Amino acid sequence: MKQVSRPQMQEERRKGPDFDPGNPPTAPAALLREMKIVPGRVSNMLQLLAMTVLTLIIGEYFHMPDVSVFVWIGFFMSGNDAGSTLTMVSSGGAMIIVGTALVILLLMVSLSEPALRLPLMFVLTLAAGFLSQASTAGTLFNTLCFWIVYNATNADTLIATASSIDAYVGNTTQAVVSDLVFLPPEEAMLHSLLWTGLVFAIALALILMSNKVFGRDPAVILRHGLAARLQACADFCDGKPGAREELQKQATEGVARLRALHQLTQKVHRNYLYRDAGSALIRDVGRLVLVLLAWDRTVMPSEQATLNLEKAKRVCLLAHQAVISRQPLTAPPDLHGFGLEGPGLPLAHEVARTLALICEVLHRPTEPEPSIVPEIIRKPSSLLKADALTNPVYWQASIKLLISVSICYGIERFCDWSAIHTCVITCFLVSLNTVGATVHKMLLRLSGALVGAILGIGAILLFMPMMTDLSDLMILILPVIACAAWVKAGTDRISYAGTQMAFAFYLCVLQGYGPTLDMETGRDRVIGVLIGNVVVYVVGVLLWPVSVSTYGRAGLGRAVGLLGDLITFHRKNPDHLIDHEEERLREAFGQAIASVRDVMVNDPLETGDINPRKGVRPIDQHVVTRIHALIVPVSIALRDHLADALSAPAHGLIVRQNRDLKQWFDRFSDWIKTGSGGDTLRSSLPSAEDFHTQAVRQNMEHQDDFAARDFWYRRLESDLRVILDEILPPDTALCHHAEA
Repeated sequence: MKQVSRPQMQEERRKGPDFDPGNPPTAPAALLREMKIVPGRVSNMLQLLAMTVLTLIIGEYFHMPDVSVFVWIGFFMSGNDAGSTLTMVSSGGAMIIVGTALVILLLMVSLSEPALRLPLMFVLTLAAGFLSQASTAGTLFNTLCFWIVYNATNADTLIATASSIDAYVGNTTQAVVSDLVFLPPEEAMLHSLLWTGLVFAIALALILMSNKVFGRDPAVILRHGLAARLQACADFCDGKPGAREELQKQATEGVARLRALHQLTQKVHRNYLYRDAGSALIRDVGRLVLVLLAWDRTVMPSEQATLNLEKAKRVCLLAHQAVISRQPLTAPPDLHGFGLEGPGLPLAHEVARTLALICEVLHRPTEPEPSIVPEIIRKPSSLLKADALTNPVYWQASIKLLISVSICYGIERFCDWSAIHTCVITCFLVSLNTVGATVHKMLLRLSGALVGAILGIGAILLFMPMMTDLSDLMILILPVIACAAWVKAGTDRISYAGTQMAFAFYLCVLQGYGPTLDMETGRDRVIGVLIGNVVVYVVGVLLWPVSVSTYGRAGLGRAVGLLGDLITFHRKNPDHLIDHEEERLREAFGQAIASVRDVMVNDPLETGDINPRKGVRPIDQHVVTRIHALIVPVSIALRDHLADALSAPAHGLIVRQNRDLKQWFDRFSDWIKTGSGGDTLRSSLPSAEDFHTQAVRQNMEHQDDFAARDFWYRRLESDLRVILDEILPPDTALCHHAEA
């Protein structure tokens, strides 16, 4: 066995935990998994194809300027459901149109004054980098600032910009002349900017109309998500093979996506059936999944347990049918007699309580009982985050973006190569909060642009000489756009690559309003993207690199701290089905775990220099899942639901045990966040054996309740020690044994 010295061991304990996704699939396996057929993907692809055909016909027939951009807007702004499309169009599209107007104002005062225009561009770039992370509406501000800066850079290439709008002296492509024949460069540029705003407005109107007719309803996706979880719960209760694995998958996914769909549905449908009760239904269905997983691990097979599961299965199937049919339950099913003896009693109570809540929501979905609906606390809206002015990461991000944009802009101007302007665009689009997220966006942007450009150049070489009319162009475009639409209709892990693939292909084949042999556009776009990627990565790694583990530790530390708050939480009304303050703590815990999972997926894209792993087993998805499962014993089995019935000594003993556990959770949270205090975590963990000894010594009343508590305290201590063994270095005793 490898010897570990005491100084080395103490040094390792002072380190915060690293983060690792465990055993991520290989790139080909991950790509195949992302490309598989899932419900709604085919319909989303067909909708994108229909949108492409519609915009292409309009653009070609009316000779819209920048027809490639016009067609791509419909592709880019269309989401995977009508709700997300509406949000994207109303926010992002509005920022583009407003930004175009601001560009005109900016150039009115600075077009002939580079000494004024360049500082304004730098200030806007700093603002984009800062507000993208420090603002609660970061994406919108980043889009607005990016659009102004990008258009302002074109002022240096005024002649090329003014040539972007064509006029016609005949009815053939050979009769095309530039705006510069009729207008001075400044007025031609203004003409171009005004057309840009109009093109975006027309495209956004077409998107809204098409999604109103063909868009996938987010309410349908939400119903299927809830129904899938209820069916998984019913299959688990029925003991079907593979049901536990499906339940574990649902627990790992969480309900964050369902909550987002609920919010989108509220925007799309005014008469949404679960408008008031939807959040409560999502909360309770997600909790039922977690409790049943704990049931499988805790409750021994017995006749009473089988009867309980059979009753739970019937309720789940009734709820499943009510969700699918969108019809309320005629009468809530009878859940009396749902109980167990021994340590499974708290779980039985929680299963019955959760099923009762689900049935109550489905029985009166339009007028739910106010006490079971989550309280909505209206907090004063703020443009900036609470730590916007104190967190140095935000200012560092803005400086890194400014340096990246300045380098790319300098390369573009030094080479007098305006066609690689995509390097500046790339800086704004791929500069994210962590190195892992930035590399992920880089790979999607570069791979999509590269594939689209190769297909576009291939189409020019092989098929363009044989094309004569718009129908030929449709035959050429649709197969390629179908592939790009399939990628875009996938998850966030790959959808951006589909958008870039379509754009690069459009730029190659949609040049003017007839056949083209120009292959430089696709080449220049890929070169610009490559330059931007290299510059952003080098700057991001050399200057204040932010690792995925930084955000992962913060989120997981927050989740562990909330466990301490939950275990000491005391209900004011124990007989009520819902305590809103407790629900807020549980919701915050779930959000913290979800944030950790979101950032960890990009961990494999970071190098060891950015996210070093030295001697300590990293926190991976397996460990996060174990910590997530602690919510069951902490907030269900060990809550003080019988406090009023206990004697004063018994109540005091429970309060002390829970208080000691909270203090330990706080130390665990500090170690995860800062790396301090790791050497005392094992020794300071409150002992379940001590609790049992004191309870027996005092011969307390309610021995059945104490027996159940003793079991769950032991379970909690065992689970915590397993977690510590996985992420902490060996303790002193083991090290001395190894040295001997």
